[in-house]
Amino acid sequence: MLVLARWANPSPEVAEQLRWAPMAVQIWKVSFDCFTEKMPLRLGSSLGVLNYPPTLHRLDVSGGLYFRATPMLDLTAPLSDEIMVGHIVPTRGNFVATVKLERVPHFCFLCGIIGHIGEGCPQKDTLAGAPPKYGVFSVATESGPPVTEDTL
Repeated sequence: MLVLARWANPSPEVAEQLRWAPMAVQIWKVSFDCFTEKMPLRLGSSLGVLNYPPTLHRLDVSGGLYFRATPMLDLTAPLSDEIMVGHIVPTRGNFVATVKLERVPHFCFLCGIIGHIGEGCPQKDTLAGAPPKYGVFSVATESGPPVTEDTL
């Protein structure tokens, strides 16, 4: 038998360790001219400290290309749903890349924090009436195989 109980008062050191977790993310809508050697590392690092080097993947159904990274995310902060990216060619300006989460636990579509859903959101009254920033579109439904130079 396994009995689970809420941890009453963890030490500050333990609480800090429990605050961070690696989470696989997909970074979509990246301009094709940004598929360089350094760009996946730059985009993945903007979300958090990376556990593994980012990789390039292709979704078989649509043929779309995306970067996959595993940053350490702060579980007490809202999840990132987009990243502002600059083009390699400065005259082309910036664009926004979309972030989708792989195998994410329940999280609130109102505030974007893991651990509760909308009904139990402490910010429910503050965010009432605002369009949700998160939703099922924030979750990656499938993952494609890695892309190599031969298959690109």
